[in-house]
Amino acid sequence: MKVLSPVNNVSEIEKVVSAGADEVYCGVLTPAWQGRFAHTGTINGSPSRFHNLADLDELRHVVEVAHAHDAKVFATYNSYYYSRDQYPLLEKEVDGAVTAGVDGIIAADIGLMRTIVAMDTGVELHVSVVGGAFNSRTVAFYRELGASRVVLPKQLTLEEIGSIAADRGDMVLECFILTVGCNNAEALCRFQHGVIEARHPRLSRFVLNNPLQSSIIKAYQRKGAGRMRRFLQEHTFLADRAACCLRYDLEPMEAMEENELARVRSCLTPLLSNAFEHERMYGCGVCALPVLARMGISTVKTEDRAAPLGDRLNNIAFVKEMLKELERTTNDDAFCSRARERFGTLRGFACDDDYCNHLVG
Repeated sequence: MKVLSPVNNVSEIEKVVSAGADEVYCGVLTPAWQGRFAHTGTINGSPSRFHNLADLDELRHVVEVAHAHDAKVFATYNSYYYSRDQYPLLEKEVDGAVTAGVDGIIAADIGLMRTIVAMDTGVELHVSVVGGAFNSRTVAFYRELGASRVVLPKQLTLEEIGSIAADRGDMVLECFILTVGCNNAEALCRFQHGVIEARHPRLSRFVLNNPLQSSIIKAYQRKGAGRMRRFLQEHTFLADRAACCLRYDLEPMEAMEENELARVRSCLTPLLSNAFEHERMYGCGVCALPVLARMGISTVKTEDRAAPLGDRLNNIAFVKEMLKELERTTNDDAFCSRARERFGTLRGFACDDDYCNHLVG
């Protein structure tokens, strides 16, 4: 089983592959794209310039270093959709990534997938988690489209993953193993996440896009100041950071009981703010590694592009350590116990069901 981890800039690649990543993924936000479409027409699922390489030359360097360590590189072009006006430049960007030597393209928009197949790039085509492959028929559809790998949604249960894996054919399946932030992101979300950089470019540069942001978040959590951060996020310019965090209300189109309306309205509470308050920022599925391995899952992915580099390197080391433990341990309960112990050491707080992605053990 391989470990796939993100790279945000060229200075990270050597450390990431040396930490044990077998594969890396990255986005590229070139000056040409920024100048034409900015944040409202993001080229991939992470619109922040702090989470993307700056140009194709940087991508070329990442590929060279990764390949020197026998690691693969996948470029992300996984926005939910692209407009007709974006396609001419989008094709040039994809062609540039292929020329830079990437091993595959991660896509979500079906139109882009068809375009990549027609381009005959010679690289792998992966379906992003944004593609929403919630069942085996969807996986089969993507296989017919020309994809060789599918990233399964975070919301699937182990039973559902097993059902898809049993009917996957020759499709390579990838699962998230460590997650960050809102669990409704990706396939179940169509909100624009680049709002704050567009509305408050100077403030976002020093606050939301500060490389130390995640470290500050973690410090707030450990000091029990999540409520203060939640207040700031809901009542200051931070409320504009994403469309799902904007202040709006819900009015029913038909009669609805007040308690039911209150329940639905509560769903509009910014989920990420709740995550900060309740320390659900980080999710873990490492206890499920034995089950996923038996299902034939080929790759596990760490979703931590917004985390500081040190945290990402620790995540890689954690997963690699537990994969080695899996080779030595045949008892799932013993493996899970060890994983929970290591989780507590890594995160600084005890593992419990609130953090568990798969509720194993």
